[in-house]
Amino acid sequence: MDRSQLLDEPSYGFLALSELKSRFQAALDWGANAMKDPTGKIGFLLGAIFLVELSVMLVTDELEIDMTGLPGALLDAATLTIVVSFVVLRLMLKPLQEALESEHAKAQVILDGASDAIITIDERGIIQTQNRAARHMLGFSDKDAIGSNISIIVPPPHRERHDKYLENYLRTGLRKVIGEMRQMDAMRKDGSIVPIEMAVSEVQTGNRRVFTAILRDITERRQAEQAREKLMRQLETLSERLATAQEEDRRKIAHELHEELGQELMTLKLFIEILGPGRKAKQAKDNRDAALAAAVHVSKRVSELVQDLAPPELEYFGLDAAVRTYSRRQAVAGRWNLHLDCPKPEVRAPRSVERACFRVLQEGLSNVLHHANATEVWVHLHQGIDELELRIRDNGIGFDRSVFHDEKLRENGSIGIFGMQIRAKQVAGVVKINSSVGNGTEVDAVFPLTVDSAEPV
Repeated sequence: MDRSQLLDEPSYGFLALSELKSRFQAALDWGANAMKDPTGKIGFLLGAIFLVELSVMLVTDELEIDMTGLPGALLDAATLTIVVSFVVLRLMLKPLQEALESEHAKAQVILDGASDAIITIDERGIIQTQNRAARHMLGFSDKDAIGSNISIIVPPPHRERHDKYLENYLRTGLRKVIGEMRQMDAMRKDGSIVPIEMAVSEVQTGNRRVFTAILRDITERRQAEQAREKLMRQLETLSERLATAQEEDRRKIAHELHEELGQELMTLKLFIEILGPGRKAKQAKDNRDAALAAAVHVSKRVSELVQDLAPPELEYFGLDAAVRTYSRRQAVAGRWNLHLDCPKPEVRAPRSVERACFRVLQEGLSNVLHHANATEVWVHLHQGIDELELRIRDNGIGFDRSVFHDEKLRENGSIGIFGMQIRAKQVAGVVKINSSVGNGTEVDAVFPLTVDSAEPV
């Protein structure tokens, strides 16, 4: 600007009006930028206070100054005050800011050390912080999570309604989640679902509300609960079937006693009655022979019944002897060719294992007798060092394994299959059944043994 232009413009002291406007605009721009920083706001406020104080002092004639340069002086004083205040406050607040950042870092370390996921959100549902466990559980990095709505971890259909839940609480104060422990599903970044247990707390600082959610992955707990529920259902089913099996055994015994032994005893009673005085010798002899035959038959049936319930061979001679005796008796009843392989072991298995194995044999051969229509049956019994194996195979009609779990089959005769499984499980044994239509059936039962439990023969 040349001198002629300067003389043509109105001036205030040493500053032309255009220069004054330029300085004033620069001060405003600088102040606007400074207002973006908290310390700048304080400095700007101090500058404004200085201007007010200076004006009051001028009005009350407490400060003498050349009034022609008053606007420029005021502007320079305000600028200087803002700059000095900004610098001073920066120096004063820097240690406080560093201490605050240090405390924040310590708090983050503590949060990252927590085993549970911790997420904080504001009253708009925007994620403010998350700890390491949250990053690991949900898969969202800090860049992905912080600044995003908390609904990113809420699976549909609740995701669309989550903001309304928060708005409703802020409006009504009605708590549905805050202060309570809830189980729900959360969604990971990859879209998979993780069951969680969540507790939400609220902290109010001034006019701001911060909500802290603590999330715990309960996948293993839920799996354990589901496994427990499954086991309970299986236990109920097993108990029900065991009771059914016991009732079936009772029914068979009652049938033997009433239908066969009862009738035989009644016949024997009649023969004894007609053996009274006055009978001819030949007639008396015939009646005695018939009575004796009935008594022999009754005795045999009682012996067979006892054999089925508690075979003496099993008690006194061991499992191999009981298997041979029972298998041969069933082969006679079923009219099949028996192929028997049960060598005598050096030591006896535990009595509980022997009894369980014998019951499996009974059920298996009973199924062959009543359902297989077999002509050839193989029974193999082998006792090793650590296990006892029983295998029963026939060349009968077989059956479709897919109907194992059909309730109608259970009601119509598969109690034998179930009974074998129950007997084996009682001593930690396992029963496997292989069969197909037209190719016979094979039952393979394995019972674990321990050296300490073995008994000498």
